[in-house]
Amino acid sequence: MAKLGFFAGVLALAVILGCESKPTEKVPTTPPLAPAEAHLVLKNLQYVGLRKDLKHIPILAPVNPDIVFGSAWWFHQHAGKMGIALDEKELVDLDMLEFLNMGYISTQPLKDFPAGENKIDNFPAKSATYDISKARKVYNAGLYRLLKGVPPDMWGDLVVMENKPDTSNVKLRQLTFGYKGTPVMIVAALEREDGKWAVTYIQFKKWPEELKKMVQAS
Repeated sequence: MAKLGFFAGVLALAVILGCESKPTEKVPTTPPLAPAEAHLVLKNLQYVGLRKDLKHIPILAPVNPDIVFGSAWWFHQHAGKMGIALDEKELVDLDMLEFLNMGYISTQPLKDFPAGENKIDNFPAKSATYDISKARKVYNAGLYRLLKGVPPDMWGDLVVMENKPDTSNVKLRQLTFGYKGTPVMIVAALEREDGKWAVTYIQFKKWPEELKKMVQAS
């Protein structure tokens, strides 16, 4: 009877420990629905960032061309200055070889280039050769590129710490993503005409190196 009681206790402990999911297990393994509420963009970003499903990115894209161009430019600028780059395979998968050949993107981040001596990550405004279809590719690549800055083991523990309306635009909300009580990312979510929410802006409050240290310390 004593042995039976011992093994029963071990089994109960194993069940309890098994219920404590790892951060990566908290992220969907199948594509989430397009976000019907602003805070749900986090679930979609978690999925893209960890599962690396490139086909899911357009679900989060804005429709208005002016916003697409602006967001695409910012994503690559911010990622490049933080030292986040796309590798050769990712450039191929994201259909960015044209921009690689034109000098607008590189497998080396923007911070590795002398200021003012190149056009890396400084994507042009709308022009005859850079239309909305190409800007959408740049947006997709830029969003994915930024998400690479989040450590895999952090994604599942990110939460929406703040969800603020924009005083100048009722369709815009500012989300603050946090990790264990610390704000790490600001995300702007815009409600589209179809009622779904798009990601138009992301700014890291902690750079990738700091995020890695936060995960290692937890």
